[in-house]
Amino acid sequence: MYEEKFADEEKIPVLMCLNWKYGAVLKGLPFRRGRLLDLGCGKGLFLAFAQKYYGFQASGVDFNSRAASIARDTLHLRDIYNMSFEEFFKIHQSACYDVITFFEVLEHLGDPVGFLKNLKEFLVPGGYIGFSVPNRDNWYKIRIENDYPPYHLTRWNRRAISHILDIAGYEVVKIQAPPVFQEVIGRHISLGGIGRRLIRNAMQESSGINRGNKLKIIK
Repeated sequence: MYEEKFADEEKIPVLMCLNWKYGAVLKGLPFRRGRLLDLGCGKGLFLAFAQKYYGFQASGVDFNSRAASIARDTLHLRDIYNMSFEEFFKIHQSACYDVITFFEVLEHLGDPVGFLKNLKEFLVPGGYIGFSVPNRDNWYKIRIENDYPPYHLTRWNRRAISHILDIAGYEVVKIQAPPVFQEVIGRHISLGGIGRRLIRNAMQESSGINRGNKLKIIK
């Protein structure tokens, strides 16, 4: 809804006020430059803000051709790829990013553990991930119809996030929920976070031992 209404450059800051998870990720990063990849970028509003106000070299992937066209033609984002995640990573096997984000994506995937593990291969040492998922323990305590199959394949709360990140080789530091007023007024029912890839030494790399990534989820 917001993406459709504010799909032009002058109104991008308005979107950031309405979507707490976007601003929370950018403010939680310790740097303002580098390569950023957004998986499921939609019309590119998050990428446009990250590029214009935070100095990132922004790239995005989305299978929706109309959304990708708006990102390119209206928001003037150059590196937008209209394809699946699998196709993108197959084509760009040597790509490395300082930040990889994926908002409201994990719940749609059949293998979220494999997805999280795969992202490590495309992060620079010390690189970050940022994400959000629907919170099944939302403030409303009501059944959200779209948070079940076939719309969402998995459901999430703080405990579930901690568990899957542990399995995938990440260390959980914090988990963030939106401010109460945004959850009540805007019906934002997500949990979000930021993660940092740990630098492994040469011995660990050569032996195939993966001590995982450090995940910092902002509170």
